[in-house]
Amino acid sequence: MGILILIKKKQNQNILTLTPYKNTKMEKNIYKELEEIKNEIKSLKALLIQEHKQKQIISLRGLLRGIKVSDEEIDEAKRSLFKVNT
Repeated sequence: MGILILIKKKQNQNILTLTPYKNTKMEKNIYKELEEIKNEIKSLKALLIQEHKQKQIISLRGLLRGIKVSDEEIDEAKRSLFKVNT
């Protein structure tokens, strides 16, 4: 059993009435659907946060100080990563 709050306007005054009522089947379904929507929103938030974290670029600058990479090594790395018809 719940309480229904009604606000009526009479002669420019708001009148608040509290009326007890029984939970109907339709109301239970609404609460169930609202809970499902809430769970979906939580899942979408988690997915967006995870996707945002994956897009962050990590700098490798300074990681391999003192190492020289030749153009030939760069070309070899490109060929190993990308299929190039030569």
